[in-house]
Amino acid sequence: MSDFGVTHQLVTLDIDFERQLVRGITELSIEPRVSSLGTILVRSVWVNGQTAEFRRQQVKTRRQLVHKLLRTGDDTLHDEGDLEITVPQGQTGSLKVRIEYYVVRPQSGLVFRGGIVYTETHVNPSSARRWVPCLDDMGERSTWDLFFVVPASVGGEAVTAVASGELSSVVPHPHDVARRVVRYIVSTATAACTLGFAAGPLTGACALGGAGAEAAGGVFAFAPGGRAADAQATCAVVPEALEFYAREFGAYPYATYKVVFVEGLAGVVTCAALTLVGTDVLHGSREIEAAYEARRVLGLAVARQWFGAFVGAAAWGDQWLVAGLAGFMAAQFVRHHLGANEQRYRLKRDMARMCHADVNQKPLSYPEQGPWEAGEAAFAEVKAPVVLYMLDRRMVKGGVSVGLQRVVPGVLVAATGGAAVDTAGFLRTCRRVSGVDASAFAAQWVFASGCPVFHVGYAFNRKKLAVEITLHQESTNARATAPWARAQLFAGQMTARIREADGTPYEHVLDIRREHVGRFEVQFNTKYKRIRRSTRRFHMRQMAAAAEELNINAEVLGLDDEDDSNIALFGAENAAEKRDWRVVEWGEDDEESLASATFEWIRMDSDLEWACVMHFEQPDFMWAAQLQKDRDVVAQLDAVDALQHLPSAAAATTLMRTVMDARVFYRVRADAALALARLATPELAWIGLHHLAKIYKRRFCLPPRAGEDRADAEDISAPRLPRPNNFANIGEYFTQLAVAAALSNVRDRHGEAPLPARRLLLATARYNDNSENVFSDARFLAAL
Repeated sequence: MSDFGVTHQLVTLDIDFERQLVRGITELSIEPRVSSLGTILVRSVWVNGQTAEFRRQQVKTRRQLVHKLLRTGDDTLHDEGDLEITVPQGQTGSLKVRIEYYVVRPQSGLVFRGGIVYTETHVNPSSARRWVPCLDDMGERSTWDLFFVVPASVGGEAVTAVASGELSSVVPHPHDVARRVVRYIVSTATAACTLGFAAGPLTGACALGGAGAEAAGGVFAFAPGGRAADAQATCAVVPEALEFYAREFGAYPYATYKVVFVEGLAGVVTCAALTLVGTDVLHGSREIEAAYEARRVLGLAVARQWFGAFVGAAAWGDQWLVAGLAGFMAAQFVRHHLGANEQRYRLKRDMARMCHADVNQKPLSYPEQGPWEAGEAAFAEVKAPVVLYMLDRRMVKGGVSVGLQRVVPGVLVAATGGAAVDTAGFLRTCRRVSGVDASAFAAQWVFASGCPVFHVGYAFNRKKLAVEITLHQESTNARATAPWARAQLFAGQMTARIREADGTPYEHVLDIRREHVGRFEVQFNTKYKRIRRSTRRFHMRQMAAAAEELNINAEVLGLDDEDDSNIALFGAENAAEKRDWRVVEWGEDDEESLASATFEWIRMDSDLEWACVMHFEQPDFMWAAQLQKDRDVVAQLDAVDALQHLPSAAAATTLMRTVMDARVFYRVRADAALALARLATPELAWIGLHHLAKIYKRRFCLPPRAGEDRADAEDISAPRLPRPNNFANIGEYFTQLAVAAALSNVRDRHGEAPLPARRLLLATARYNDNSENVFSDARFLAAL
């Protein structure tokens, strides 16, 4: 800790856009923490009105600054400073330090681009000192007065400044009528490294309403080029996110919140009460894909106001915790805003990305850790939220709490007094709240690297009436070359779910140990009998059960579509339909294998509690049953992925029915459509292409001139006109895009797109009609 603290700081920035120059004046109110203060280690001088000698240590680049920080001999966020000021003799008690300085064509800290200047804020020490002399330490917080002197207009457009804190006043400059002074007050004690601003012709400004906006003291969006309507549409989700986070985790810590869209900015810059985002996130009210991406970006950006701006890391080794808690909060908002299926889908994909990338990576936290490099930060921002999700699941199952939902508010309350979050204290809090000791978990997932790779096999023991499961474990770091990437073995509990012959799913907990091979004996709960799958009566019963499962799912989701109520039975009862669509049921080609099965399917890690690579094989008809009857979106995604690698006509039929059924989650339907393209092979008589063309014609094209009753009998090469666009059903829209993409992926023996695919896609592009559609078709046409 420094020998002094700053209680309040006043900053005035006079911005010259044309010369890319900033004239700065800052005044620091300093309280000594020792009886005799000989030198002040701040950044760049009058002390109580008297001129003071100073010596500045020039650090040219951020990389040099990082190296300088690491030379302090520990992994804390404190360093010895860049500017040494000698306090005049006789000055005791509280001090006022006034510093005048210039920032000329800055290489870091400030960015001049496209007529706008904005801060590069890294939410840790390194950037603030590049544009204002300050106590650049995450643990040192003070209140602020920020004054910005800017031109009244540039090129006929009004100029404004948007900064951390609450807007206090906008007044003409007392000596220059062509300029004005914008003042912001930061009343919440805030670290210098979390301050930020943007100034320029941000003419597209709007205020957002809603309960969340009122609770935050006001939510405002700014964009260049008069794009106020786009800013309003893009930020419509922000008040809802603020309200959700405040209700679930703790009150919003600042007096107001602002989002500024900046041309050419890559990524997101998080500041206290302010977020800077690139204009590529902006979208209009008629766009679909861009809205989904914007909600993801802004949902996480708002969460970083709690963890990132308000709560920082106590040491470099705790950076992962700040990133992870923000990501954990954002995932809960996705569940609230877009549904549990969307949240689990994204979690599943993030786990896959994490396992793929976690080779030769450093641990999330390790001794003598420094600031993250760009690649290291990108990986940690994926891994840290996943690790906290897994910890949350273990706390819920092993303890008596609701997991991290109770831990996070406590962390925020502690931060109100200026405390930063640290890994050891966080793990102690988790143990106190849930009774679960997370030290062993942290040793594997936080302080070490790599992910487990499981190879699972099973056999049914008829004598013992048990399923014998064999699990081989290795690490993604098995062939790693980096000295810090050790190939460790993991331990913990994994849930295996077996759907037995009576249709009941039974869960069994496997105690995974740190050994290469584990063997488990899972007892059967029902009297052993073979599942007789080879009769028509069995097929009808199974498909009717699948239809009932989907109907229950549809009721939960509030769907009611009679056209889809019998999709699970599609082609089973109508001989002409079965012939025209080339429907093949399970057991028609291999009755013996189906008749010998003793249970319906097995799922490993059914609760999605492990970020791992799972190699698990079971017969294709079991994957099909899992896809048709398991309501969990992760189970359905696993089944789709497995079936595309087990090509058969029956697998194609199951995938086709999945794509056709609007009650199935749209991302599963999209993956099933892409999987069908892999089954469009000469070995299967191009059945994948046949199904894709039939699906596209049935759902997205007008009936043929011969009439609706002749549509299915039509050759797939016959041309068809597309229906007028209607994207009101978002799931149906994304499914159409996926089917079109799948058709475009099919290639014949000569590497060419087949005629049916060419005709359908060209007709869709040529005769596209968006005249009555409330949504834009720009991205749809771009995709085509």
